[in-house]
Amino acid sequence: MFRPLASLLPGALQRLGAKPQIEAAQVLLAANEFLAPGWTGQAPQATQVRDGVLLVRVNHPAEASLLRQREARLMDALQRRF
Repeated sequence: MFRPLASLLPGALQRLGAKPQIEAAQVLLAANEFLAPGWTGQAPQATQVRDGVLLVRVNHPAEASLLRQREARLMDALQRRF
């Protein structure tokens, strides 16, 4: 008679057209969890997923260089999670 809410949410989100936004928010959260440790000062922040591309804001060009070095590990972590 009763169904768990978790079984109803995916279909409801799809009907509302909210599923892509929810998925993007989950990716941003996971990316920021990966980015936070290991940085001195303010960590780079994943800000948006646009056309399948993760956009990350950095505070200094040196951080962008370090982020490029860590890009493969970030993508691996996201692929394992999703």
